[in-house]
Amino acid sequence: ATGYTKTRLRAPILGGLRPPKSPTTLDVDYTIAYQTWKKVMRCRKKIPLKRNNLGVNGLRNCGQCLHCRLNQRDHWVTRCLLESQATTTGQFWTLTFSDAGLDNLDQKGGRLLVRNFFNALRKKERHGGNPMMIRYFGALEHGETYGRPHVHLLLWNLATCLLTSTPYKEGLPRPRYHIGQWPHGHVDCMPLNTKAMRYVSKYVTSFESDPLRKNLPFHPKKPALGFDGLQRHVESLFHGPTRQWEHPHSIEIDGKTWDFDQTMASSFISLCKTYG
Repeated sequence: ATGYTKTRLRAPILGGLRPPKSPTTLDVDYTIAYQTWKKVMRCRKKIPLKRNNLGVNGLRNCGQCLHCRLNQRDHWVTRCLLESQATTTGQFWTLTFSDAGLDNLDQKGGRLLVRNFFNALRKKERHGGNPMMIRYFGALEHGETYGRPHVHLLLWNLATCLLTSTPYKEGLPRPRYHIGQWPHGHVDCMPLNTKAMRYVSKYVTSFESDPLRKNLPFHPKKPALGFDGLQRHVESLFHGPTRQWEHPHSIEIDGKTWDFDQTMASSFISLCKTYG
């Protein structure tokens, strides 16, 4: 097919008016490719719901099949991208465990060790004069080769505790940092980018049947990961020339469209009502 097709996206409307037709004109090849991808990535094992008051039996995604997990991974990447829109600095840390650190992990558990790490990190940042809230996202997972546990973390708003980040290059040794906030092993630091976000999100959404190797996710709840960035996004729409246009439940960053998950979509609707 050639030419263009006009695509109307159903979404909240800022200002109460629908947009003109020209901004919703998309290249037909892109539209077909996107719709095909969405069809392919649909859940293959939908779970039936009870019949509602209208006599309709609904379906919901299983949340466990490969397609659901890939969608969940991309939704977490979207949240991380939104988080980066509202923060000052960002780094990708990996916390490892020495032999003594493994003993502490067995005795105290991963959640307590990571919680203590965050508390020590916040304390040092406050003493260093950093007024920003430390934001994080990650998971404790076990290596595929040797099964040794380690923690992958995306950290935002660091100032005093910033490390020198170096990109990974196969075959070259990695610099190891030993910091007081993590006495259980060494720390590896790499740049925070979309690839790192996708890598960590993979472990947050992965499924492990062995309870001893189950991954432990970590992310803030108040405010939710990505909420501040979502709020800035809505503010920019409200103050920009597209205020009265209809906007989809997604954000475009570096030429790529990232869809919101259910939580971010609900927050997006609420923020649109607040600002609109």
